[in-house]
Amino acid sequence: MSSIDSDSDTAQDAAPQSNNKRRWTPLLLGGLSILAGLLAITFPLIASLAAGLYFAFMVGTIGVFQVIDAARHQDREGTWLTVLTGALAVLTAVLIVTFPVLGLLSLTLLIGSFFFADALLRLGLAFRGKAPGARVSLVVGGVLSLLIAAAVLIGFPSSAAYVIGILWGVHAIFVDVGMAASGWITREA
Repeated sequence: MSSIDSDSDTAQDAAPQSNNKRRWTPLLLGGLSILAGLLAITFPLIASLAAGLYFAFMVGTIGVFQVIDAARHQDREGTWLTVLTGALAVLTAVLIVTFPVLGLLSLTLLIGSFFFADALLRLGLAFRGKAPGARVSLVVGGVLSLLIAAAVLIGFPSSAAYVIGILWGVHAIFVDVGMAASGWITREA
């Protein structure tokens, strides 16, 4: 009986230590992510190039898996389209890695176009919608998206050197402030 009691005491002692580690993890990860965001804003060209290479890696990986999936399921309709799409994704990844500046220019145009389309959609919904409470939010979001689109597209091509890095840095800071705060709150509780 004493060995059973000592095992249960050990398990009970380990539980608070495990909970303490779990409480500090979001705080630590949030703090590191905020630091990474500040570094991305401080060195936007390096962060932009890194984001472009990360994008290339993701697109290339998806392309490889599409080609493998198509090879495994050749009897499926549209297999050639899956192979073509996968091969295009791999080619895109290779081009971005081979010519990172051109990849950065392309991604910057894509981001600027996204914000422009987002602005048009939000403003269109604001003036077409029937919910007056959402109208203010949609107009504010649309105007902000339009300002970002203008900053990106009017400053192009020089904006490609900093846009992606700064956007990633701001995202890392604001999103992960919440993670750090939740870690702090659970640590205090």
